[in-house]
Amino acid sequence: MMIEYFKSVLGDSFNSESITLKPTRLKLAKGEVLVQAGNVETRFYFLLKGIVEVTIPGEKEWIYDFFFPNSVLAAYSSLLTGKPSKITIAAIEDCEVEMYEWNDLKKQYETSIGANQLGRFITEQIFLLRSKREIDFLSKSAEKRYEELIQSQPDLILNIPVHRIARYLGIHPESLSRIRKKMNS
Repeated sequence: MMIEYFKSVLGDSFNSESITLKPTRLKLAKGEVLVQAGNVETRFYFLLKGIVEVTIPGEKEWIYDFFFPNSVLAAYSSLLTGKPSKITIAAIEDCEVEMYEWNDLKKQYETSIGANQLGRFITEQIFLLRSKREIDFLSKSAEKRYEELIQSQPDLILNIPVHRIARYLGIHPESLSRIRKKMNS
């Protein structure tokens, strides 16, 4: 599914025939952890169905991001450095993912233009997402960020508990309730 998805996004320029990655399909129950902070990541995932959240555990858990279907996800820093992950990725609802071995993709970089295109595109998308999140957090109000979140995933956002959205936005649940009330009036 991941290769087909990227083929539809990248079009004819994507040389998918040379990619021989073999995914393992996994089903995750609501609350199940896909990536545990403290472990070294060796895999990456393509989200087929459901919603996952990325958290930074600690005294106060921080919600780093949400991922929706057709997203590639992993503890990227851990993949690249071989050091333990600082994030946890868990299912907010029942999910289906394709799991890929990072070393398999790295080996294919040596012989496959398609694998290189795929890796570059994924890296570019990660950069764009991270940049947008940072810029939005520094330059937009919580209300504006919430509006954009609703616009980007109108059906799926309803499945995320309000207190989790508030934590993602960096505000208290009561503040989010006021924002929602204002938007609905």
